[in-house]
Amino acid sequence: MMFALLCAASQVVARAGGAEITADLLRERIERTRAAGGDARPQLLVQDLVNEALLAEEASRLGLQQEPEVAAAADAERRRAAGERLLETALGGVQVSDDELLELYHSTSDTVRLQLVVLASEAEAKASLERLRGGARLADEALRSLDPQSRESGGEFGARSRFQLPPLLANAAFAAPIGQLTGPVKLDLGFAVLRVVERSLGDEQAFAARRDELRAFAQKQKRAFVRSHYLEQLRKQAKLAVDDDFLRETGTRLTGAPEEMQHVVAKVGSRKVTFADVAAEVRRLFGGKQAGHASGPGVKSEMAWALVDRLLLGDAALQRGLGDDPQVRAAAQAAEREAMVRLLSARIRAQAPRPQPAEIEAYYRSQPAAFRKPARRPCAHILVATREEAARLYGQIARGAKFEELARDFSRDPASAAKGGAIGDIIEERLDALAKSEPDLAAALRTPAGEVSAPAKSRAGWHLIRCEQTIPSAQVPLAEVQASIEGRLAAEKGDEAVRRHIATLRAGARIEVVPDAVLEGFAG
Repeated sequence: MMFALLCAASQVVARAGGAEITADLLRERIERTRAAGGDARPQLLVQDLVNEALLAEEASRLGLQQEPEVAAAADAERRRAAGERLLETALGGVQVSDDELLELYHSTSDTVRLQLVVLASEAEAKASLERLRGGARLADEALRSLDPQSRESGGEFGARSRFQLPPLLANAAFAAPIGQLTGPVKLDLGFAVLRVVERSLGDEQAFAARRDELRAFAQKQKRAFVRSHYLEQLRKQAKLAVDDDFLRETGTRLTGAPEEMQHVVAKVGSRKVTFADVAAEVRRLFGGKQAGHASGPGVKSEMAWALVDRLLLGDAALQRGLGDDPQVRAAAQAAEREAMVRLLSARIRAQAPRPQPAEIEAYYRSQPAAFRKPARRPCAHILVATREEAARLYGQIARGAKFEELARDFSRDPASAAKGGAIGDIIEERLDALAKSEPDLAAALRTPAGEVSAPAKSRAGWHLIRCEQTIPSAQVPLAEVQASIEGRLAAEKGDEAVRRHIATLRAGARIEVVPDAVLEGFAG
């Protein structure tokens, strides 16, 4: 009871050895765990923090704070936190007026349902308008529309908010009399003829109910703009560049030869940003994915600039003395502790016994379903925007045109087009689930082997599908998965070694934790 009373005054929820775990630290861990989708019960997380405190205390006794990777982690966090404090200062004066809130509200709350035809020239639009006024069918005029949605839906453009429409089209749509033909309206794509079918305007009562939400959103948007502008100024002052030519050459790869990984893609003063740094940042943000957009040159360029910005902000912040800010010092100390815990845990794991061949084989035999390849079909597709285009290509294939060549020339899916349309293996057991959301596509994927499906519609567009013979389900040989099993078992043995080490530390330490009834107050 005395410890609980003391905690209420000092905001300490646990003590482990010589370390104190504060309520703020527990709240931060709860928020982080919830964001990651983990078990955020305070009773569990406070024990995790106790374990980490004991490991950090031992790591400090062993002098691990002197290790280069620990010092680097602390310095990087000090610079990052100082940079964030600098941005907070720059963004502190961001305000949003009532007029701006009202404009934001109406941009999303005011909606219209339109019928639309978009033509290439003003003369064509005027001629179309005259034909419509003379009794022509909108669906017939829409067949020549440059807008694919209105062309495919007989002129129906659907419901749109102000925000979703180009400014000139929005102005016309919200001013035009309902039910009357209007135009031509100049757009980036051409000239529009439109009819407003329905219109709805947000009212004052709904605006009042959403005012706080809108203000928060507007402030976030403004802060993002100010942040971007501030970073742009820092970049210009430093006269920096990123080696985008090199990043383009790496394609979607996040690995390479040692000299490639150490290639400098940017420099900030004497500090270097290497390809290895960029690859690590991509893995951190995208869960280690390496393929397609998640690791393409554009993403890697963005990550390189993000690393450059971090260095620039850190430099600017330290020059202003923000490295001594109490919050910054606390963040750097926390990063140092976390790095020491990681390093000590890695050393404990490295001392765990390696899995033996008999253990690997026993695990393989005990998990037959985990090491069985399901039945699958290698498939290819051609993706285009309209049924008409798909039908035209289908006819060409029927007359002898090569599927692969048409995929390379016309498919809107660049990743598969470069491979002659190949999209890899389709797992047959997943087709039933696909049929619920994309029935036409699922049916096309069941087309007899070697044949090209009729045009099939999906949310992405129109497909022509060609699949090969089904490859039967089969057990994966042990040799193919031995390395992955060994890695999994090694990780388990390493985790067990860390748990045993923590148990030893706990047995020799004095640990005090506030009662569960107090911790339950953190669960809300």
